Amino acid sequence: MAVAPNYPKPVDDKDMSGDLKSEPPAYSASTSEDPPAYSPPSSFTINGQSLSVPLVTIQQLKSHLCLLRAFKELRTVVEEGKDARLPENVPCGFAISKESLAVLKFARDVAVNHRDPAEREKSPYGIYLAGTLRTSTNPKDEAIAQIIKDIIHRKADFSQPPAATKEQWVKAIVKQTECSMLKVLATLNVAMQSNRRRVRRMLSAYTDDRPFSIDLVGAVIRQCSFVDKMHHFGWTEPGYFDDKEDEVVLIHAIARYHGFLDLMSSSVTSFFVPTLDIDLAWHTHQMMTKTYQNDCAQYCKRYIDHDDKVEENHLATSFDITCRAWEQRFEVPYMHCGCPLPGDTIGQRLTRLKRRLSNASNTSNGLIPPHRVDALSATHASEHNSVLVPDHKLLTESQRKKRAEKVRKRRERDEKNVREGKMDESALRRGRDHDAAFLYPVPFYAYTPVGGCVAYGGIGAGGLGGGFASCAVY
Repeated sequence: MAVAPNYPKPVDDKDMSGDLKSEPPAYSASTSEDPPAYSPPSSFTINGQSLSVPLVTIQQLKSHLCLLRAFKELRTVVEEGKDARLPENVPCGFAISKESLAVLKFARDVAVNHRDPAEREKSPYGIYLAGTLRTSTNPKDEAIAQIIKDIIHRKADFSQPPAATKEQWVKAIVKQTECSMLKVLATLNVAMQSNRRRVRRMLSAYTDDRPFSIDLVGAVIRQCSFVDKMHHFGWTEPGYFDDKEDEVVLIHAIARYHGFLDLMSSSVTSFFVPTLDIDLAWHTHQMMTKTYQNDCAQYCKRYIDHDDKVEENHLATSFDITCRAWEQRFEVPYMHCGCPLPGDTIGQRLTRLKRRLSNASNTSNGLIPPHRVDALSATHASEHNSVLVPDHKLLTESQRKKRAEKVRKRRERDEKNVREGKMDESALRRGRDHDAAFLYPVPFYAYTPVGGCVAYGGIGAGGLGGGFASCAVY
């Protein structure tokens, strides 16, 4: 499990005698005046469309936080219990392991004849392989799902033996693959050479024999890190947001989430990584599955997926890209937690100069955080889906050292800016109070490649030639 950053404890906004009032946020260069009060947005904009009512509400965020509190309490009970284990030897002669069960589940799905009317009548959508029916623009693309099933059935390893029953077909696939998902992966990669991203997405649903399309055990373990952070902020405590003055934190999170969707709509193929406050709103929105699907289609013109496992270095690099893209689009820093921000590219400097000369600004007051420690800390990167792939351990360690060195140089840059009066010392202190992101990943053990994105929309609308996201919906 990822090590939770050591955030400063939330400070009660009612006690204005503490450090909260004396620490201006990172966006301000002034230390002589009190910061302005938070200005909530009067409307929200996504992809040029104005919304007077947000896609997620304050009450929905509160309800989600109540669920997270219950999750943490249940987790505590479970951790105090005993670990029940299944017997290792069984009389049937079939070696039970997570991988062998995954192969068996895959074989059973392959052995369903999708062109048999009787099978279709039993389960209209169960006749297809997991992860092949939904695309970013069509929740039920049966044409694509049928083509994939046909391709797999033509492959010798998966084709139906002459006169074989369904059960015999299943056993033949299990025997041919030797209960190895790596062999399944290799065979599918040959059969679908131009669509290996689609293969990864499909096989991510086959991690054991359960009917879920993602590895729920791994997902829950990674989610524990996110829940711990919400708990540390104090946000899961009963009554924490009862006062209107405390609700500004949630309003700010909602405003940033709409900004995040707007950023997503601006670039179909980019990888963008949320911060903790944005991720809270994003998870809340996704819990209303039908509404989320319709909102994505209306405002983003595609389904925005959320991968729950992303290779650590890819996530870190994508987060730097997100920081730069956010500031370029909204002229407000993406993070205010104190972590050193990536430097500007030459293109961004020229763009900023052009905007200054034209006196143009897209800055939204709703994106500037309220003057509270928890609101500032919540703009830290959401890294609970960062994973370490054991096969790449040496490479990962090398990349992590490079990132640590990059963070060190950025902090030296910030220290220089503080000395020159270009940056608040309080922002620098906040950065020292917690660990940098993407240095403590969750180990990930699986046969399938790790997804390459957090929010990704580069799925082809038609045919097998389009790209396919390697994402699993949280």
